[in-house]
Amino acid sequence: MGTGNALRNRRRCQHAGRRHPRAGRPCDPPAVITCHLRYEIDPDRIEAFERFARRWMELVERHGGTHHGYFLPSEGASDIAYALFSFPSLAAYER
Repeated sequence: MGTGNALRNRRRCQHAGRRHPRAGRPCDPPAVITCHLRYEIDPDRIEAFERFARRWMELVERHGGTHHGYFLPSEGASDIAYALFSFPSLAAYER
């Protein structure tokens, strides 16, 4: 159904642009893990996919992540959908 890739994004540190008070150097912003999923949807099971998608969004949010939504083609016939969701760290994602 879906395949995923974890991508690393960066968020701004509270000390953005200034030197970190303890390290004496600009601080690295915390890593954010963003997952990209590709789905191939069976045209005969669209309602089942919709139920699955709604449930998955709830689960990601419940476990501390942010679901960015599902992305479908706006034109033409296609059976491919994409989803993005993020967690504040790799440890949070693996829980």
